[in-house]
Amino acid sequence: MKGIWEQKFGATVTQWQRYDEQGFVIGVPSWVESDVLIHNDEHLLIEIKAHVSKGYTSEFYRLGQFYEQVTGIKPRFTVVSPFLLKSVLPIWISCGASQFAKSQKM
Repeated sequence: MKGIWEQKFGATVTQWQRYDEQGFVIGVPSWVESDVLIHNDEHLLIEIKAHVSKGYTSEFYRLGQFYEQVTGIKPRFTVVSPFLLKSVLPIWISCGASQFAKSQKM
């Protein structure tokens, strides 16, 4: 995927890692990371997950807020998943996230 985006679309794809000293993202100090696609000055945090829960959604959103604090750039969010609970969908939408998943009832 990285090669396709970089060669065909001129995007930059990188893994962003930072130490969260305050524990903002997961509640305790720890290393946090995300894949970031940068194209035309737009930063897109991308996660590929087997399952997306409400808890993960809020963690991913806080990761985006932390990314903005560190870089000064507000990112967009995208998750690719074969399974996304319908109950999570409104949360994703309120975060301004894109999702590429098949929603499941629940």
